[in-house]
Order: sequence, then structure tokens, then C-alpha cells
Amino acid sequence: MGNITQDWIIDYLRQKQPELPQELEQLREQSLKQNIPIIEPEVGQLLNFLVRLHQPERILELGTAYGYSTLWLARDFSGQIVTIELK
Repeated sequence: MGNITQDWIIDYLRQKQPELPQELEQLREQSLKQNIPIIEPEVGQLLNFLVRLHQPERILELGTAYGYSTLWLARDFSGQIVTIELK
């Protein structure tokens, strides 16, 4: 089974994205060098949008790794984030 998106769509979306904040860019580079799987910036922006839209009081994140997605969740969030990572 192939991708559900076309490469040209992904390229277009990435061209329209604002530049990543420095802390997210550094963490992204570090995780890629060490082969730690992280979400794509498009997914991070979606998570950030959903937090702003729903304004939850608490967030539970399963599988934290480097905390890259946690930073996306926390960007416009003033509640509590609980993360769980199995080792």
C-alpha cells in the first residue's frame, strides 16, 4: 500500500510553513542524527492548532522520546502535560 498523500502536496505544505522555532529545530536535528523517531513539523502544527482550538486543562502524551511533540503541544498551552515513556 502506498502513501495517502502525494509528494507535491507535502512539498507545497512545507513551503508554506513558517520557520521552526530554534528549540524545535535543534531538537529535530538531534533526534534525526540519533535515529529517534519524531513527528513531522506539519503534525506538530496540527497538534498546536488542536490545543488552541479545544483549550484542554490537561494533556496525556504516551511515548515521549525527546519531547519534540510535547514542545509542540506546550507552545500555546497553560495547563498540565503528563508524559509517559516506556524504557
